[in-house]
Amino acid sequence: MELGRGSEWSVVQGLMRKGAESGPEATALVPGYLDVGYLTNRDLLSLRARGELLDEALNEMGRRLVKRADSFVFYSTFSLERLYPLSRPSEGTKGQPLSARWFGNMAGEGFGRRLGNEVKVLVAAHWIPGHFCLAFVDYQCERFVYVDPLDVDNDGSRGHGLTALTKLREHVQQELRRQESHYDVSSWNLSHIKAPKQPDTVSCGVCVLMMIDLMVTQGMGAFYRLNEQCNALETTGPLPEGATEVRSGKVHWTERYINTRKLEYACRFANPSETRQYDVVRDHHRDALINGLNG
Repeated sequence: MELGRGSEWSVVQGLMRKGAESGPEATALVPGYLDVGYLTNRDLLSLRARGELLDEALNEMGRRLVKRADSFVFYSTFSLERLYPLSRPSEGTKGQPLSARWFGNMAGEGFGRRLGNEVKVLVAAHWIPGHFCLAFVDYQCERFVYVDPLDVDNDGSRGHGLTALTKLREHVQQELRRQESHYDVSSWNLSHIKAPKQPDTVSCGVCVLMMIDLMVTQGMGAFYRLNEQCNALETTGPLPEGATEVRSGKVHWTERYINTRKLEYACRFANPSETRQYDVVRDHHRDALINGLNG
């Protein structure tokens, strides 16, 4: 389906309106994705302003983002939850390596590609009950990194992050052995780093997507520059002007920028072919479009 300039949001509004009318659990009315089955209207509607992004919507958008970079692999929200279960402990691996089939389910189209050679970055959304965080493996910098959009500076939150990274490192090492790779990640650094903080209690999922998007489109160097920007309490960096602001001694995403990106992702849901750039959400019609998100 081709969408002309300026028409994207009208299509998304129509889809959301039909979705609300047909019920949240009905299959999502997204062209080209009716055969997928797992996307529901609730997932599409979670892209509204002040909405909380749901895991299936995050997973679908995350998979589509990393398709733009051959050296990336995306792990769904269910992968780290399986490696380090917090909400359903019975679903953990119980100390056993994940099977090749389960790894294939987690890595999707990345399954079978050699970690560290073909795959340079592995990104994983981590579901903590009520909250999404980001974990990633940077094979070039030889590090495992955890980013919490809430930037909660306490031992409990950081403990969860480091435990999740430890479990991810164990899994990656097991997969490298399965691939008969020379890589040994057992001594690689595990660390928390800062990114802009979410400005509310519901935008963690879209913040995770925005960080992945930055890595894919501008490279890992841009993400690390964003981290330096946060440490220096600056709002200049790899992001557009107005994307961040300093409040309460920390760099935050602005609500305006978050809503703009949610609109962009909603438009991309409505156009599975993704044949064009969505500059329409950044032009002079942006305020009107964002007001539509609030409806």
